[in-house]
Amino acid sequence: MFTTNNSATNMVVSYNVNWNMISVPLVVDDFRKDIIFPAATSNAFAYENGYFPKDTLANSKGYWLKFSADTLQYLAGNPIDRDTIDVQPGWNMIGSITLPVNTSSIIQLPPDNIISSYYGYSGAYYKSEIINPAKGYWVKAAQAGKLILTSSSGIK
Repeated sequence: MFTTNNSATNMVVSYNVNWNMISVPLVVDDFRKDIIFPAATSNAFAYENGYFPKDTLANSKGYWLKFSADTLQYLAGNPIDRDTIDVQPGWNMIGSITLPVNTSSIIQLPPDNIISSYYGYSGAYYKSEIINPAKGYWVKAAQAGKLILTSSSGIK
């Protein structure tokens, strides 16, 4: 659910009990995990050739985060209608923008660099054809490059 007031966007995102792959789909005033996700019961873990806890989150990145119950999370900030995400060879955990994006419309630099499907997580991994706001996704790259997500390629 989204609402927009002037340039600010408010959204409500549901997360499942236990582990979730999450991202920050808005530019927020304070990127500390405890401020954005106060109901979380774990550190936020980023994947950088291994898992590392992060106190401060960032746009473009995906994280693992645990909740003790099914949770509705309220997020508020400025929308992101385009984002360039750096990827490294191998598996990458990526984030999202403010609107859903079809994976087939993501621009790859270099072209054809992505060598896997996009995978989300909801109690188990699943192939996803849509990058949804506030969720995180795994994707495998052949080499270092960039992924460009735009709201013009989003689902309306």
